[in-house]
Amino acid sequence: PDSLRVITLLFAVTRIGAVVLGLNWRLSARELAFEVADAEASILFVDPELAERAREVAHACPCLTTIV
Repeated sequence: PDSLRVITLLFAVTRIGAVVLGLNWRLSARELAFEVADAEASILFVDPELAERAREVAHACPCLTTIV
């Protein structure tokens, strides 16, 4: 959800030169894993209510090393 926390994260990520990849929470874990792998993302920031789906994505995507 949009919040001050998300806006702060967006600014911080771009400040260090990383790229923000917006993901649609309505996609299945398999579809999300495809997008994460295609982007070669290594860190996933996730809202606590989506933590279980994030673990499923991480299991299917070896490039993803960190979930915050």
